Amino acid sequence: MVQKKWQILDYSVASGKVQMDLDSELLSKRISSDIPNTLRFYSWKPSCITYGFFQNLNEEVDDSLRKKYSFDVVKRITGGGCVLHDNELTYSVVISETDVPNDILDSYKLICSILVKALRNLGIDAVHKPINDIVVGGKKISGNAQTRRGGVMLMHGTLLLDIDSKKFKVLKKVKLDKLTSIKELNSLLDKNITKEDLIREISLEFSNTFNFDLDN
Repeated sequence: MVQKKWQILDYSVASGKVQMDLDSELLSKRISSDIPNTLRFYSWKPSCITYGFFQNLNEEVDDSLRKKYSFDVVKRITGGGCVLHDNELTYSVVISETDVPNDILDSYKLICSILVKALRNLGIDAVHKPINDIVVGGKKISGNAQTRRGGVMLMHGTLLLDIDSKKFKVLKKVKLDKLTSIKELNSLLDKNITKEDLIREISLEFSNTFNFDLDN
């Protein structure tokens, strides 16, 4: 079977504006067929709050706490809720709509199932909770969002590496007792899962699902 060409970009750390601008740029380049389907992983420096395309920031964020911690703020081109990107791994994928289900719910299920398989490969009993969350033991470890333009889907999401409860109070509607992190799971499961482990397993499951060679 002929394999479709993909690219996986090197892991990067940058500001929220840089990361969101790059996601938008990759989406545009995929629409114009300047690049193949593309997967990348990144983190945020400084810590950043992103809010969904249809959200009102003032309703979601405690601005006094945001200023106290000097969080950046960036609007996403995707929908979904308000997110604090503090200590986490973020992935994004730009992919032709012909390679994913037309139905949005089914496309969330497809990509989230890849993350679930990767986590299970590492011994974490994760499940997809529709529409766009991944949970472990009833607690959220990953949120995901997408947009579609010009025959291409951009989907990106987070995996919590650690949680600082003081900082997360900046998000008015987030319930801390409903979140979990890799650090917490490492302690509970007597494991030492790293960011590099997550990148490796997620990349592997993307290659298995979409039939491309990681060495391409």
